Amino acid sequence: MDEADTVLSTEHLSASVAMGGKEVLRIVNDVSITIRKGSSYAIVGKSGSGKTSLISILGLLNAHYEGTLLLNGHDVATLSNLQRARLRANYMGFVFQNYSLIRQLNVWENVALPMEYAGHSISKARKKRSLECLERVGLAHHAKDNVRSLSGGEQQRVAIARALACKPKLIICDEPTGALDKDTGDAVMDLLLELVAADGCTLILVTHDADIAALCEQRFRMDRGMITPCSL
Repeated sequence: MDEADTVLSTEHLSASVAMGGKEVLRIVNDVSITIRKGSSYAIVGKSGSGKTSLISILGLLNAHYEGTLLLNGHDVATLSNLQRARLRANYMGFVFQNYSLIRQLNVWENVALPMEYAGHSISKARKKRSLECLERVGLAHHAKDNVRSLSGGEQQRVAIARALACKPKLIICDEPTGALDKDTGDAVMDLLLELVAADGCTLILVTHDADIAALCEQRFRMDRGMITPCSL
């Protein structure tokens, strides 16, 4: 594959946190990876291995790192905070373990939020797109309900709809089934993979579950901030 097929790449990416005094803990350690268009990737590892720290950098949520992060061949270190936020909103979708829905909003309003952040100013168009995404996850009939009335599995499906709202090129998931029972989690993963494949998105998935990781085309293991390919 050539550079046009590369969605994201890192070279010698590292990040550290202060532990008190002069002690410093390296939470991401010399990570060099290439993420290809339309592929699915799982990152596995124990709690504290650096998985979430890594994807917070890859997802432009954390700008405190050393090394190089290229998105579509462009060095994101050259971007302002506003440019990073706009790129994140337009280019990426996120699914988190705890759903991260706004409880004061109804279902379709939650799905519409990324479009507002991305600068989509016409509210009627945002609602139309929100309903389209909810239809894809089987929840259009709950569009006007408060998210607090939904089950955990339904809330995660809302989160998937929200992640797809801006037609992103890259979906980043942090333990998307971690708060769900096995059957519900399996159903959510099946839906997520189906929709990502249909849209031609790239998926980066963090999980501690080897069975979930095995559903992805390529897998990495993180240990003490370092990453290596693995076959499970």
